Amino acid sequence: MQAMPEKRLEWDLTDNVETMFIGCRVGRVALFAVLGDGGAQQPYEQAYEDIAPIDLHPIQFRELCAHFSYRSTIATRTPKYIITQRTPHEVYQMPLGGLSMKPMFEDWDLETYAHFLAYYTGVDASHLYVPPDKTMTWLHDEQERPQFINFTDYPILPRNPGR
Repeated sequence: MQAMPEKRLEWDLTDNVETMFIGCRVGRVALFAVLGDGGAQQPYEQAYEDIAPIDLHPIQFRELCAHFSYRSTIATRTPKYIITQRTPHEVYQMPLGGLSMKPMFEDWDLETYAHFLAYYTGVDASHLYVPPDKTMTWLHDEQERPQFINFTDYPILPRNPGR
């Protein structure tokens, strides 16, 4: 995350109760938590390796929040747990894949994703989705390269609609 020109701009907390997602930006650190997926999204870490070295702009942080929150809605598994009666209690998660050959996630729907992006950025969804297969991104440029956006040059901040 980029250092902000004012301390008050170094904090951002967003959540989505329906998807059990929390995103928090504190200074130069970003934390993302999908509380109900049992670690199903963890293998997707490598998909974000190209942007890891970049000091992200606050709007890019919010775009990542949209990614993780939306992906939790297309999960095809619900984690199952076993809890022991010992003291202290121990909790074990059953394997997510189980015996199913079904993919862990359904196909990504760009139009639906655009509504999540709108929720997290405050930009109207009609400006974020161009049918049939384009959505706005601040993470990559037109050539799909990771994109650095300097906050000093582009001091835009996400809005929290409905809050």
